[in-house]
Amino acid sequence: MVDKRVRWRGYLRNAGTLDSGEVGIVIDANPPASRSSNLGRVEFKRKLRTKVFSLHDGDLIEITGVYVGEGWLSQPWIDGDTVQLVSDVALTSRADERRK
Repeated sequence: MVDKRVRWRGYLRNAGTLDSGEVGIVIDANPPASRSSNLGRVEFKRKLRTKVFSLHDGDLIEITGVYVGEGWLSQPWIDGDTVQLVSDVALTSRADERRK
């Protein structure tokens, strides 16, 4: 699965700037009230800094990127290309369907 393109929906758990200057987030497949977690790590280039930091912990988001492998504690690690609020994704999909 390494080097495959992936799309993942989940809840933002944390965002921060990495030592490299890139932006990293933790995404959880389970809702914020859940007692368990299914975490993944996503890193984005600096150009997505404003977009990432406009999001809030607990937001339902969708990311796309390339699967890099497993990181610390066997968590999926993704080199992210895009990040959107799921409501934004749904609105874009509906608009695309109306144009057909």
